[in-house]
Amino acid sequence: MRYSDKNVLEAISNGNDRQALAALYDKLFPVVSNLIKKLGGDEDEAKDLFQDAIMAFYNKVVQGEFDSDYKISTFITHVAQMKWYTRFQKKSRMDYLSPTFDQTHSEIGTYKFVFDEERRSVIQEVFDSLGEQCSKILELVIYQRLNMKEIAEMLGYANENSVKTKHYKCKQQMIKKMSGNAAFKELLMS
Repeated sequence: MRYSDKNVLEAISNGNDRQALAALYDKLFPVVSNLIKKLGGDEDEAKDLFQDAIMAFYNKVVQGEFDSDYKISTFITHVAQMKWYTRFQKKSRMDYLSPTFDQTHSEIGTYKFVFDEERRSVIQEVFDSLGEQCSKILELVIYQRLNMKEIAEMLGYANENSVKTKHYKCKQQMIKKMSGNAAFKELLMS
């Protein structure tokens, strides 16, 4: 049985959620799984993240907080993607720190670690100042290497041209902020 977004919301609200959630799983898990794999994850991580996203969606519906103007597929893929991003950042931080601390702590290694951390901190500060939407788009382009079409689908934009326009504006805003950031200029000179 095929469920529309409206049918799924009604079924969950009425306590008849088993079939609706199973239909969502059949329809959306392959999408989320492909996304997570494309971002560097594996099947097990995709399952965990999808389950978390389904639970977040379910709780929003049960609590009456889900905005029915949003597509369920966009909400679930976005939640899974953001949860992956958070997990990836934590994992990357740990992967980054482990080799550094396993080294013999040579002077060069220590300076490189401090310099990289400073650079990362300054760049993150600039990203945070751009606003949530710009930060997401730039991080997906720069770090995840996703194309505009994938980003449009992930973030719920009408089409890839909308994302291209937003990406251009965000990039210009980032360049302006970096060129005006004394800490960033100092790091470039080091």
